[in-house]
Amino acid sequence: MGTIILHKGKRIDTGEEVTGYLVKMMGHHIIMPDDENTAYPVKEESIEPDKTTQDSSVPQPDNRWYVNKEMLPRLQNTVLICKGWYDKDKYQDVYDALRAYWANIGGLMIEDVCYDHILNTLLLPACEAFLHKRQFCDIFYEKMFKQDIVFRNFQNKLKKDKDTEWQPMNAEYLVDTLINALFKLSRDEFFDDRDLPPGFHVI
Repeated sequence: MGTIILHKGKRIDTGEEVTGYLVKMMGHHIIMPDDENTAYPVKEESIEPDKTTQDSSVPQPDNRWYVNKEMLPRLQNTVLICKGWYDKDKYQDVYDALRAYWANIGGLMIEDVCYDHILNTLLLPACEAFLHKRQFCDIFYEKMFKQDIVFRNFQNKLKKDKDTEWQPMNAEYLVDTLINALFKLSRDEFFDDRDLPPGFHVI
C-alpha cells in the first residue's frame, strides 16, 4: 500500500479544474473524493499535486484501480458472487448475477450494465484489493485489458454503421479470467468473517 496526495487537473471535456484521486485507467482520470463512482478524464499536461492537501496524504494501492475502505463490503460481495453465492434460479451465471448486483448499487436497469461496468466497478477493484500483492492487475492490464482497448478502438474506426454498438469479441474471456481468479481466494484472503447461513444469496 503506497501513499499519495490528492492531485488536480483540467477536464478534457470542459477544461474545468478538478481535484481528487489520480488514477491511470484508459488515460489519466481524477476520481472525486466524495464520489468514488465519478472519474473525470483529465489532460495529462495539466496534472499536478494539490499543494493544499500535501499535509493530508491518503493511502492508496500502488496500482491503477482506486480502492478505499468504504468499497470493501461491495468487493467482498463481488468475491462471494464469483464463488457462487447468488440465486441460481434467478441468474443463469456469475456474470448475470454481477450485472444485477451493480444495477442495484447504481440504480440502473440490468440491460444497461455492460462488461465495462462489471470490469471497472467490481472485478478489477476486487482484484486490486485482494490480489494486488500478486501483481495480478498489472499483468492483466498490460497483457489483456490494454490489448482489448486498442482492438476495440481499431474496430470503431472501421465501423460503417456508427449507430451500432461495438461488442468486444473477447469480453467473455476477460470477465471469466477475473472471475476465476477471485473464485480461488480463500475466506481469509478477502477478509470476510461473516457467518453465511445455508442458502445465503448476495443477490
